[in-house]
Amino acid sequence: MPVTREREHKLGIDPLVELNLDRALAAYVTRRHEPRQLVTRYYDTADLRLLRWGCTLRYRVGEGWLVKLPVLDDGTALARDEVPVDGPADAPPRHALTIVRPFTRARPVVPLVRLETTRRSTDVTDAEGQGLAEISEDAVTAYAGGAMAKQFREVEVELQPDVSEETVRDVVTRLQAAGATVPIHVPKLRRAIDADAAASPEVVVSRLGAHATAADVIRTAFAEAARRLVLALPGVVLDEDPEAVHQARVATRRLRSNMRTFGPLLDDAWRRALGDELRWLAGLMQPIRDADVMLETLETAARTLDPSRTTPESVLARLLVERQEAREELLTMLQSERTDQLLDRVIEASSSPQVLDDAHDMAPRDLRSLARRAEGRLSRVASKVDSATSADELHRMRIVAKRARYAAEAVQRHGGKPVKRLARRLAALQDILGDYNDAVVAADWLRTRPMADPAAAFQAGELAGTLDAMARAQASRVPRALRRAGLI
Repeated sequence: MPVTREREHKLGIDPLVELNLDRALAAYVTRRHEPRQLVTRYYDTADLRLLRWGCTLRYRVGEGWLVKLPVLDDGTALARDEVPVDGPADAPPRHALTIVRPFTRARPVVPLVRLETTRRSTDVTDAEGQGLAEISEDAVTAYAGGAMAKQFREVEVELQPDVSEETVRDVVTRLQAAGATVPIHVPKLRRAIDADAAASPEVVVSRLGAHATAADVIRTAFAEAARRLVLALPGVVLDEDPEAVHQARVATRRLRSNMRTFGPLLDDAWRRALGDELRWLAGLMQPIRDADVMLETLETAARTLDPSRTTPESVLARLLVERQEAREELLTMLQSERTDQLLDRVIEASSSPQVLDDAHDMAPRDLRSLARRAEGRLSRVASKVDSATSADELHRMRIVAKRARYAAEAVQRHGGKPVKRLARRLAALQDILGDYNDAVVAADWLRTRPMADPAAAFQAGELAGTLDAMARAQASRVPRALRRAGLI
């Protein structure tokens, strides 16, 4: 199914203001459309979980079902992925509910509000005819429980993907000069139901103030990772971008790393129980991520042999079959009660990790000692590296380096420049060890999978030899990276 990225700015507008877009946007070329009447039903759980995550599930007459998914975006525009879903009008399609389940965790989804909108749209292009934006003046009436609940107006500026920020600022400034008011950073649904108090985000990543404690640092670290995990999982279901599985696995690793790093300050039984469930979820995603990485690694090896070559079809077909089998198992488990309960616990940990009393009395800077413990373990492993170091030993070092990096990143805001510098250098070391491991794993996979015919076996052998050379090249870079990180 096609997934498109929505990028828009919203502005308020007073009920009696008449926008003259032709005059306001005289520097551009504008073309008005005939007014349209839009009727849209929105759905959510009773406790507004979709709204609290910035997700929308709606049915619009004449257009069908649409899921709008929140994305991690630090810009000023509202950015969401739009996913159309086929299905009858009377109830949300099953696939739509599957996509949003990381937010709802199987809580029932019910009709929430109906919006009737009069939309007047204007296309904006430059002098050469290049599309810049569509500007919509919307007059909205909201109905809840059969009665009118609210009326309001707003202006949406839906941007083309390649529009420069300078042009965006100019268009927004001109609209405000013509009578539009301050930018609005919430969707229509939130405005329609006045949900600010009832629909606070489930996961809040707080800014730490001057009087923060170690407990506050731990809570923020859990919140950052929990938010990334939940936001990534709908993309895992859609499977449009391999990055979604990668981000979900990184989030689970960071959560587990936080429990390891902050272990002395956490309730041990709580830490172990949650860690075991996160390990289970990460394990389900690992074969898919491994297949995605292997495909990329094999393509690199093929281009090394010949820039015009790609991975042989026989090799590719076998890899994709294994990936699909792993994906089917993962999708089944993502719809399970076990995953729902795990996400509930992760979200609870983002606000109330079970820290020991000492964490409330400890200053954030004192957490540096926890990062140094992880660094010390890596130093002991690194001290044994020499020209005879085996692939298994380098693999072990990669795991320990990853843990040390995550530990440093968890406390770097309060650890000063040395900890930040260490985190950067450990990231560089991890990249080298990761590329080494990817080449070794791909070569082993090629050697252990029977090929359909002699030609395919020969191609697989060629690729394996190239991957061996790539692994040796990365291994030769390890000592220098260790020295730069101050580990040997």
